[in-house]
Amino acid sequence: MALTLALTLSLPTLAAHHTVFSDVPTSSWFAEPVAICTDANLMNGTDRGVFSPEIRLTEAECLTLAARIHNVVRGGNGALSSAPANWGRFTLTTSDGTTQTGYLGDGIWSLIHLSKVDNGHVCRTITSEAEKIWAECQTGQPATFQLEDKTSTGTVVLSGNFFYFEPAYYTDLFDFIRQSYYCPAPNQGQWYRNACWYAVEHGLAEKFASIFGTGGAATRQEFAASLTVASTDLTPINTITALPDTDDKDILTLYNAGILTGTDAYGTFAGVLPLTRAEAAAMAARVLRPDIRLTFTPENPTYVPYTLTELPIDGWTADSSWVSQNLLMLQNSDGSALLHIDGTLLPLPEGTAFSGWNPSVPFIILEKQDSNQAFHSLGIMDGNTGEMILPFGPYEICDITSDGYFITRRYSCSESILWDRKGNQLAVLSDDGPQWYRFCEGLAPCQDSQTGLYGYTNAIGAWTIPPQWIWANGFQDGYAIVSSQTGSQIIDQTGKVLLTSPYDDLHYQGGGWFRHTDRTTGDSFWLRPDGTMLQNGWLMSDITCTNGFFPCGHCYLTDRFAPATPRIFDWTGPVGPNGSAFAGKDGTIYSIQF
Repeated sequence: MALTLALTLSLPTLAAHHTVFSDVPTSSWFAEPVAICTDANLMNGTDRGVFSPEIRLTEAECLTLAARIHNVVRGGNGALSSAPANWGRFTLTTSDGTTQTGYLGDGIWSLIHLSKVDNGHVCRTITSEAEKIWAECQTGQPATFQLEDKTSTGTVVLSGNFFYFEPAYYTDLFDFIRQSYYCPAPNQGQWYRNACWYAVEHGLAEKFASIFGTGGAATRQEFAASLTVASTDLTPINTITALPDTDDKDILTLYNAGILTGTDAYGTFAGVLPLTRAEAAAMAARVLRPDIRLTFTPENPTYVPYTLTELPIDGWTADSSWVSQNLLMLQNSDGSALLHIDGTLLPLPEGTAFSGWNPSVPFIILEKQDSNQAFHSLGIMDGNTGEMILPFGPYEICDITSDGYFITRRYSCSESILWDRKGNQLAVLSDDGPQWYRFCEGLAPCQDSQTGLYGYTNAIGAWTIPPQWIWANGFQDGYAIVSSQTGSQIIDQTGKVLLTSPYDDLHYQGGGWFRHTDRTTGDSFWLRPDGTMLQNGWLMSDITCTNGFFPCGHCYLTDRFAPATPRIFDWTGPVGPNGSAFAGKDGTIYSIQF
């Protein structure tokens, strides 16, 4: 892999326009951009006379390409100077004389809590029991940290599995550590080290830091953002004022400069998608050659399959922090009400207050306001009809599971009761293992008292999936996330492992999509159980798919991250089973039908 990366963006030979790649037909849309980029020493072939136009670029490759563009447009030849041998190199010496040497971008050591207030720590993860025993003996002891030509004294501390150096005087190293935080120095021998140094040398480290890491596939957003830093001439030739899926001013500047035209006739940017070598060549060539930039007028995005219906809410304001697939909480000076997706208004019963809900189902938890009672008086109402499914009772706990069951407990030492959607008692729940609050799709994660391992039980506490994991979460859409010694896994309702991830930070985002994060690099990815993967980077880390659509701030995306609406809304809510959803704009509430 390393050899491939080195070849991908290796410094070109003296070959120019007569370079011929077997996979770049002269009739292809990217033939001219590839010729321009190879002639300008920006890009070369990958191996054996091929350019690999559809191969995705990594973030490190994009950083290198952006640095070369920055150099060429300022009169350079695309060659990047060699980084000093000691750049980013440090030595940590502890009280027992042990020395540890590394680079702040070597993937082993990292920087945490960097700010003028909280300051920064140089940190690494302890990976063995022997290391942990040694670190426990060293914690609190004096240590010396030398970074390049700067030396700082302080102490070393073990916190959990993290071993870090805490300087006595942060000002000694702050500027150096801050620089390394934005653009960590890779080990000597890493092919992209010179590009990282170029960013530092030319004051670009902080500007590039929010754009690039050094691993994973780069996105269109990341590379386009780098072009606004690297370019010198972004004279507008278009007059585009809005795009379907982004309001980023830098991206709009590139459209108006003729460097970007989007992925369709409507100008959709699709910034979360990975970047191919052909796309990167086209963007880079237009930066270098203003004469090949493109004039473009986006078509009006009336193609999107949705209709808006304004809902009358005179005298009420919407609480967009509480919105389910079918219900929206409204408030006025007299109290609260529920707005149904069809426009029906349902005031809460007099003397009650909203207490909780599960946004996946149309039920809400109400609390009866009675100052004479020492306990909570809780009940569950059907938000569609106003019917009290579970009458008010003296419950300490009242929860709604993701598939619409209810769990109650009267006081701390009492048993929990499982109720169905009609308020019928199904089972008395044992408290010796099953995590009933995660009960969903007929299964609850449960820890076996004999082995300490987790499996799944049914509603009466009988094992359905035998205990075999070190941790287990509840099911959603037929999937559950479990943890094993080799990492996080996705399983189905039979216990079959569908996919194993090396990362422990794995979350289900709905619609068959999962998100995982590499805690070392911070890179975030979207993936499916079949192994389909899309790098997410810093974009869309918290959105969740409901019934085929992602409510994404000011717009909706399809389950393939394509825009389903323009970015015109103040807020968006989850999509119901029939394709309906709530959205707000300029104080007006709409129902959307896809």
